[in-house]
Amino acid sequence: MAFVGFDVFGAIEFCQARSSCAQTRRGPQHVIMRSNPMDRILNGIEEFVYGKDVADSFKTKKRPTEREIDRIPSNADCSCPCGSSKTYANCCRPFHTEESLPNALELLRSRYAAYYYRLPTYIMKTTHERNEDFAKSRRAWKNEITEFCLLHRFLSLEILEQKVTQRETQFIMFRVTLLHEGVPASFIEQSKLQQDQGKWWYRSGRLVDFEMSEI
Repeated sequence: MAFVGFDVFGAIEFCQARSSCAQTRRGPQHVIMRSNPMDRILNGIEEFVYGKDVADSFKTKKRPTEREIDRIPSNADCSCPCGSSKTYANCCRPFHTEESLPNALELLRSRYAAYYYRLPTYIMKTTHERNEDFAKSRRAWKNEITEFCLLHRFLSLEILEQKVTQRETQFIMFRVTLLHEGVPASFIEQSKLQQDQGKWWYRSGRLVDFEMSEI
C-alpha cells in the first residue's frame, strides 16, 4: 500500500523494528502502549482537541476506529494541514468535498491532508486505476489506509521539487515528517501525478529517503 506513494507497510515494519520503547500488540482489538514523554504530551492534546471521551480511549490503550473519530475540523477556517498557509476552507476542503478538482500540486497536498484527517475514501478516489493498489479489495484497501493513519501522526509536508515532463505528467518530490508511535520519522518521496480525462490522479511513487530518530 502506498502513502502518497511509497511502500507504507514496509516502512511500518522498519519503524516497529526501531521503536524499542513503543510496542503494539495485535489481536481482536489493536492496543497501543504509550510510555515516552512525547506521547504523554499528545494525550493532553487529544483531550483538548477531541474531548475527554475520545481521549480516554487512547489512555485506556484502545485504538479508536475510523468511525469513532472524525478529524475533519468543525471550523474550516483553521490552517490547512498541508502547509500551504491557507485556511482549510480555502485550500483542501473543496477537493475533499468534491466541490472542485485539484491541479497536480493541489492533488498531492490534498492527499496529505486526507491522511491527516483520516479520509481513506478520498485517497482511493484520487488513485489512478493503473496504480498497483487499485486492484485490491476495496474494503481491505480502505482498512489498510485507515490503519496507517491510526499508526501515525502527520506533522508536516514540505514540497522539494516539481517537474513537468509532459503536459499530462508531473513529478513532485516532497518530505513528510510524522510520528510513529511517538517516534519522530521522515521520508522523501517522488510522486508521479498523471492527468487523465481532465482530472489529475496519483499514479505511482518512489521512496527516495527514510529517516527515523534513535530511541
